[in-house]
Amino acid sequence: MQMISIIIPVYNVAAYIERCLQSIAKQTYTQYEIIIVDDGSTDNSYDKCLAFKDQYFQLDISIIRKLNEGVTAARRDGVKIAKGEWITFVDGDDTLPETALEFLISSVDTGVNIVIGAHNLEYDDGTSDFCPNKNIGRFNSISYISIFLLYNMEGAPWAKLFRRDILNDTIFDLPRDIKNKEDIIMNLRIAVLQRQDVIFIDKPVYNYLTNRPNSALTLYLNTFDLGYEIRILDYLASALKSGGLFIFFQKEIAIVYLMHIWGWKRKLRHASKEQMLNIKFFCDFVLLNNASIFSLFKVSIVYLLLLLKYLNIDIFSPQSLVRLKGKFF
Repeated sequence: MQMISIIIPVYNVAAYIERCLQSIAKQTYTQYEIIIVDDGSTDNSYDKCLAFKDQYFQLDISIIRKLNEGVTAARRDGVKIAKGEWITFVDGDDTLPETALEFLISSVDTGVNIVIGAHNLEYDDGTSDFCPNKNIGRFNSISYISIFLLYNMEGAPWAKLFRRDILNDTIFDLPRDIKNKEDIIMNLRIAVLQRQDVIFIDKPVYNYLTNRPNSALTLYLNTFDLGYEIRILDYLASALKSGGLFIFFQKEIAIVYLMHIWGWKRKLRHASKEQMLNIKFFCDFVLLNNASIFSLFKVSIVYLLLLLKYLNIDIFSPQSLVRLKGKFF
C-alpha cells in the first residue's frame, strides 16, 4: 500500500478542527499520516489538535507549531517532513468523506502525477450540493494546463492527490502578503512543472464549508483590491513563462484576462494611472489573441470605462451621469 501524507494548515479554526480531524480518522484507506501545521493560531486550535493526537495515539500524527506566515508557508512546512509518496491538502475547517483517500489512491496509475476528485459544497444550515468535475478521465500535462486556465476545474489544492516528487520549494515561493488566490498560483506552478498525466474522477473526495464568517475568502470578497488582482494575473503569466509555455496558451490567457477584467468593471473608477495602463495592456492582449465578437464587446466597454475614468467621470455615480450628459449631450 502506498502512503498518503495529509497536510492540514490550521489557523484559528477551533470551532471546526475537531470535525475535520475526526473525518480523517474515519477513512477507509488506512495507510496515511497526518501532518498538522498550526500557523500561529491565537485561539485554542493547537490544544484541540494535541487532544486529537492523544485520543488517536495509534495514528501517525505530527504537529508543527510555528509563527504565523500564511497558509502557503504552512503547506510548504508540512511537505518538508512528509513521508508519503502522495500528498493531499485539507483545510482545517473542512472535512473528508470516509472514502476520500480510497477513491483517490485507487485511481493512481503509472505515469500519473495528480488525481483530482469532485467535492461537496456544505452550508451552515447542514445542506450540501455535489459539485462534479467538468472533465473525467486521463489528460496529458498540456491538456491539464488548458483545463486549469479556462477555469474548468477547482483551483484550490484540496480534493487532489499529488505525487510528492512534484512539490518543490518553488511551488510555495510567494510573498507573505499574497493571502488570497495563492492556491491558484500554486496549482498552476505545479501544472507547469510536472510533465506527466492527470486523472479526473467523478467521486466526491472533499467537503468544502462555504461562506464561513471571517474566512480568508469572505474577508477578501469584502475588501476588493484592484492592484492586488493585477498582481495575481502577473503571477499566473510568470508561472507559464517559467516553463516556457506562455506562447502556447495565449488564447487561454486572453480568456483569463477578460474574465478578470470584466469582473473588475465597477472597480475601474478607483484605478490609478499605473493600473489603468496595466488594464489597457490586458485588453490589448485579449483583442490580439481572442478577437471574438463577445470579447470585442466586453473590451470596448472596458475601454469606455477607462476613458471615463481618464475624464474623471464615474459612470456608476448619479452625479457623474449629470456631468456626462452636460459634456456630451
